[in-house]
Amino acid sequence: RKGRAADLWKQLEVIEGLLDSDGPFAAGELSLADCALYPTYVFVVELAPISLGWEKPFDKLEKTKKWFAFCEAHEVLGVVGADVHALVKKILTAQAEGVAKQVADAEGMAEALKALALCV
Repeated sequence: RKGRAADLWKQLEVIEGLLDSDGPFAAGELSLADCALYPTYVFVVELAPISLGWEKPFDKLEKTKKWFAFCEAHEVLGVVGADVHALVKKILTAQAEGVAKQVADAEGMAEALKALALCV
């Protein structure tokens, strides 16, 4: 899981580097990039705090943070985003919480096994 989180972060950084610095959209003007990325990033915002412990996943990604805030407030994209936020909260949050618990349990078990190995 840590490897996957690192891979996700790397991809977020790559996209950060590709975003138009002047904005407001990913490529300067509204494009398919915004239509594809924005709903996907809603998933990141909703699930990363639960499953990865990233409370504010875009805080260190200045262009992404600015772009995402613009999309959230946009008259059309914001409506789509609201629907995706609602979907994630209704269906996927419980699954993400379950995954987070499994990870915590596995990490706890690994620590217990290490402690047991030291006793032998």
